[in-house]
Amino acid sequence: MKLLLITIIALLSTLATKAQYSSAQRQMNAAVQMTRQQNLMYMQIQQQQLILQHNKNNTQTAEIKLSKEQRKTKKLEQKIIQLSEEKANLEITKNNLKTSDDNKLAKNITKTEEKITKAKTKLESSETKIKTYEAEIEKLRVDREALTKKQEEEKELKKEEKELKIKQKEAKKESKKN
Repeated sequence: MKLLLITIIALLSTLATKAQYSSAQRQMNAAVQMTRQQNLMYMQIQQQQLILQHNKNNTQTAEIKLSKEQRKTKKLEQKIIQLSEEKANLEITKNNLKTSDDNKLAKNITKTEEKITKAKTKLESSETKIKTYEAEIEKLRVDREALTKKQEEEKELKKEEKELKIKQKEAKKESKKN
């Protein structure tokens, strides 16, 4: 009888220690899992902030390029106006003189016309670049707004999860007290 009692006690003590160990192991696994989730969320936040910073830098670069192209466009427009006036002056002097300088003036007029066409093609390419930069800036702004909105939603979700975890812990404490 004593032998049976001793074996039962030994078996129960091993079961009790196993139960305590598995409970501690579960708690440890839960803590590790929670830490892993927190680290993952922290990495996601850092990645989003990096993307936002990259987006901001791209937007600034595009805005700088846009302003340069706008200045270039203004200069080209002024050049076209100046060349047009020069051409008009040359044509007036050609009409007034009608002398041997006629060929020389005609050459000057054609050179001026060529300069005007070159300036106009540069102006057109500059205007297309401006449109491209404006579209790029708008796209980057939309992306930035979407990312900030996503970050705000994730922050709200984190707050809700924290509140839920706190409530669960309080409920567990109350249930243990009762």
